[in-house]
Amino acid sequence: MATGAVRYDATRVASAGPEQQTIEASGYVLVGGRSSRFGSPKALHLVDGRAMALSVAEALASRVKAVTLVGDPDQYAVLGMPVIGDRIERAGPLAGIVAALHHTPQKWCIVAACDMPFVSSGLVDQLLGAAGIASVDAIIPQTPDGRLQPLFAAYAKSGLAPLEHALLHGTRKVTDALECVNWAKLPVDDARSFANVNRPSDLSAAG
Repeated sequence: MATGAVRYDATRVASAGPEQQTIEASGYVLVGGRSSRFGSPKALHLVDGRAMALSVAEALASRVKAVTLVGDPDQYAVLGMPVIGDRIERAGPLAGIVAALHHTPQKWCIVAACDMPFVSSGLVDQLLGAAGIASVDAIIPQTPDGRLQPLFAAYAKSGLAPLEHALLHGTRKVTDALECVNWAKLPVDDARSFANVNRPSDLSAAG
């Protein structure tokens, strides 16, 4: 498997709309974090009257075939959505990404963390557009500050074996696991979509 980042020209997909997308993907919302700094399960915290995980799922739902939560089925069944367990418990978001790739019947899946309640469906369009053009195993957004955003990204089924191998051999950081696959950066301008909520106070700061 080839490794390393392939620089991707986002201008080719910046104007892509849902009517132009030719690939089909599944959506997955990662809800398995421990939420230790938040004080309670972030996925269940209400934002504008809706559980945070449902706000993220809603942003994906109009652009993908189906949306599934990845976490503890017993804890999150209350949200009324399909839930699958992490591939390895308490192994971080990489375990959730691997579980999503095992579960998806599609070539691609869009994976989003539950603590990004401001994600936009427009960015899902960009990810799908890039996935339809680039021959890689993952599309990773890069915000204007240069930070990679692997927890709101597109992952291809072709990357399952190397990502799972990394997970089973002790890798926990998603960015470290990406060194095992061929992936592309997708420069984006919408930094707000990646606002991460670690504490309740982060909601007011991001709003």
